[in-house]
Amino acid sequence: MKARIIYLPDVEHTVVAANNALQSALDNGLDAAVYPGYAPKEADEIIKHLHLKPYNPGPKLFNIKNAKGGVRGCFVSHLHLWKWCAFEVREPVVIK
Repeated sequence: MKARIIYLPDVEHTVVAANNALQSALDNGLDAAVYPGYAPKEADEIIKHLHLKPYNPGPKLFNIKNAKGGVRGCFVSHLHLWKWCAFEVREPVVIK
């Protein structure tokens, strides 16, 4: 199984953290690599292009979370990683 570590190419601390996680994974024998994620502005464009709508079960908390750019960026990053795993790699995937 391949491991992928999401990072934001334009956010230096995520690059550093991803590289540290990558080194740890490789040191422990995992088949790992970094995977570029999406910043909020990119995520908003993708959400609009794909006609995605946030799930809203009712509580105010969901609206507050969905209003945060980082939440939308994380969602799109994980979505694209899942699509890569499901349609290109065709291996089981756990995204956390």
